[in-house]
Amino acid sequence: MNRIVVITGASRGYGKKMADDYAVDNDTVIRLSRKAFDLNDQNAIRGFFDRMSSPRIDTLVLNAAIAPALCPIATNILSPIYNAFTINVISNLLILKCAKRLLNKSESPEVIFVSSELAKKATPYWGTYCMTKAALEMAAKVYQLENPWIKVRIETPK
Repeated sequence: MNRIVVITGASRGYGKKMADDYAVDNDTVIRLSRKAFDLNDQNAIRGFFDRMSSPRIDTLVLNAAIAPALCPIATNILSPIYNAFTINVISNLLILKCAKRLLNKSESPEVIFVSSELAKKATPYWGTYCMTKAALEMAAKVYQLENPWIKVRIETPK
């Protein structure tokens, strides 16, 4: 079966690799990147999924993330922390919410949350990134419990 795959953060790095791998398997890949819309813009995210002409989504890959400037947590100003949580957690949850009606149309829906080893490893100066990835992993675990018919994976690139 030709799977329909939506991948966020697909213009470079791990997201691009995943998109290329799915394309080799002749799956239909919808690549979302910063050029597609601003992940800080909730209306743009909703609008994209409202206008999406695909009959379903079989696999949703939540890969989009930013790594804010490195600094000690106690001296970090709040705007980069807020921005990192908005992109790395909140926007991914909104994408998940907006994609749900199309995931529900799949015979075997799957959601892949892309995390980091830093979600489990406290690392000096990387605190904001560590916290956002830990929050995303917990969201994945809760989402799986709430939606047992959807295959949920947490993937940590090496």
